[in-house]
Amino acid sequence: MLELKPLPGMQTLALQVPDYVREVLLGGARGPGKSWAGMFRVVRYIDYPEYRVLVIRRKGVDLQTWIDRAKAMYKPMGAVFRGGEDAGGQIIFPSGAKVVFGYLDGPRDYERYMGGEYHFALIEEATQIAEEDMFSKLTASVRSTNPNIPAQIWLTANPGGIGHMWVKQRFITPAPTKTIFEAESGIYRVFIPGLVTDNPYLYENDKAYITALEDLQRTNPALYRAWRYGDWDVFAGQVFSEFKQWEGTKPWHVIPRLPFDVMAKGVKRYIGMDWGFGHDPAVLEWIAVIPPNYYGVRRYYVYREMTDLRVEAEEWLRRVADVVVAEPTDGFILPADAYFHKEQANTIADRMAYELKRAQQFNPGLKIPILQGVGLSHAERINRQTQLHSLLATQVDGEPGIMITENCRKLIETIPILPFSQTDPETVETKTGVPDHWYDAATYALYYIADQPAPKQPRMSDDDIRNEVYGGYARVDLRPVYDEDEYEKDWRSR
Repeated sequence: MLELKPLPGMQTLALQVPDYVREVLLGGARGPGKSWAGMFRVVRYIDYPEYRVLVIRRKGVDLQTWIDRAKAMYKPMGAVFRGGEDAGGQIIFPSGAKVVFGYLDGPRDYERYMGGEYHFALIEEATQIAEEDMFSKLTASVRSTNPNIPAQIWLTANPGGIGHMWVKQRFITPAPTKTIFEAESGIYRVFIPGLVTDNPYLYENDKAYITALEDLQRTNPALYRAWRYGDWDVFAGQVFSEFKQWEGTKPWHVIPRLPFDVMAKGVKRYIGMDWGFGHDPAVLEWIAVIPPNYYGVRRYYVYREMTDLRVEAEEWLRRVADVVVAEPTDGFILPADAYFHKEQANTIADRMAYELKRAQQFNPGLKIPILQGVGLSHAERINRQTQLHSLLATQVDGEPGIMITENCRKLIETIPILPFSQTDPETVETKTGVPDHWYDAATYALYYIADQPAPKQPRMSDDDIRNEVYGGYARVDLRPVYDEDEYEKDWRSR
């Protein structure tokens, strides 16, 4: 048998991962030899006739490079390649062990593997898989009844792609690199990063590639950090690469609390919504816009969010009302589809309007202007995206045009990882699995607000300031305002 010798560094470390670790992610920078590491792992148990391996790419045609490498490595071991060189092809070793090629492009593609039993799965470029649910259904087929052959899943990935968020949350966020951790489900995972310097064959022999990689530091610093160092906070195809929590030591797009002027008289507050119910969540984002300052800058603050699944339209109106009773709003902006999407006899907007009228019978002073936001046309998507770029930019007074309080965790988490569309490269990707709900809720409101007259700057007395300001920050309770266990749905109980 041909002796295989993994390179020191990432490849060797990955192959030392204990068998009890079910999921291993190799990734980060470009060029460390991730795919070769997976190919070494494929043949670990090929002396067992029943050994089965599944190799997955997003599309069948993407398998060609992997198969070319596999021929060079496995044919000297007596392997025979059968059934073509795309999905459905196989590699058969002398013992009878098999490697099967597959793909996971569509939401039902996983079904073709559900009836099988695979001891090892190698999933290449995992961030090209849109949904974590698709990955989870696939992994159900990775199991073993032979105690001598552990079931294990390896993934390779670079930052970026439609599945960037779920891969990052599943492997990178929970624990430091190279640290085995136990997930809530009880299975063990680990992330093994790699750099191009881990691959001396590439680093020492292809100077042109290394020079081009290093030149990115000058032409595209964010892409350089992703490709050279595997930075999962930046990546190729990142729409809002300018988003950053800090500018040096100064909070930038993310702030701990609202500044005092957000509580001043004349400030307008809006609520943006992205409707969802079953598979996708519904999201609310609260936005305050202050009057133009001395420099003429009209600044926006996103300061509260709500997210939930399987909540009816009437219940969402009640939750909004709970906040509006103490904190009036100038507009509750619904997405255009809430005006034509029917889950019952009436549209989402109609149901909310009816519930508002019912609430006003018991609280006549309750005011929630329900307004229609923009739709999802190409032009409207471009306009919302362009507006957010403009607000993220540094304004003439030296600060960004939009700031988000740190309690709006999902919006902060998802803005920097939104990718460009694969079919419409000018816009944010909208495929299932892309976490654009918080972005949509915020930008529906922002786009609507942009068409409204700017708030007028009121004159504040010293007493006003003393009453409304504490330590330079507004006294606004940003803790969750809704407790499902204590909520009473009957308006007459209020």
